[in-house]
Amino acid sequence: MNATYSGWRGAIMVALNQLLCWDQYFSIGGALRHVEFDPTPGTFNCANFPASVSTAPIQAMEISLYPAYNVLSKMIHSDPEMRRDIMCIGGTSQWPATIYRGTDQWGERYGYILVDPIGGAIGAFATGDGISTGGQSRTPICKLPNVEHTEQTFPLLFLYRKEVIDSAARAGSGAGCRPNRASSRTTRSPSPRTLCHRATPCRPRRG
Repeated sequence: MNATYSGWRGAIMVALNQLLCWDQYFSIGGALRHVEFDPTPGTFNCANFPASVSTAPIQAMEISLYPAYNVLSKMIHSDPEMRRDIMCIGGTSQWPATIYRGTDQWGERYGYILVDPIGGAIGAFATGDGISTGGQSRTPICKLPNVEHTEQTFPLLFLYRKEVIDSAARAGSGAGCRPNRASSRTTRSPSPRTLCHRATPCRPRRG
């Protein structure tokens, strides 16, 4: 679960890039010159050898990212113009990491992590509703795995994969400033849709 210093720093950079530098994605050098990173070596977010860090991207780095979102959101909330950039945390902020491993039908060892929940909802924006099947809002290209490819490559069988109705957050009443939960107020889709395994969730354009 631990993260190295570079992993933790990278997680904070994601929040900075998305909330403050979304109009110059991947060009965050200017913003970083205004940030001081001062971790404590040997801790959860600054692991020393031989600490295990293999699941850092879905554990320590994810856990570190969302407090950074909250802090930055509170900082920019006081400015009416920048307040529009605040958004809810979507349904892919955390999910149980289901990992399969063993020996397949050909006697070969295999390992697979179920990343299908990445197609969850994106939380509401200050000026609009969330996206029922949006993926991770911080990911420029967020794709769900292809079911047929997964079943062909690993000894797994998918019975179904479908979209949950009312999964996206509704804008208004401060939406875009609070984390989105399944029990939060939602907007009803015109009709339930089956989630295509080749769907490519995308980030809505700002501005």
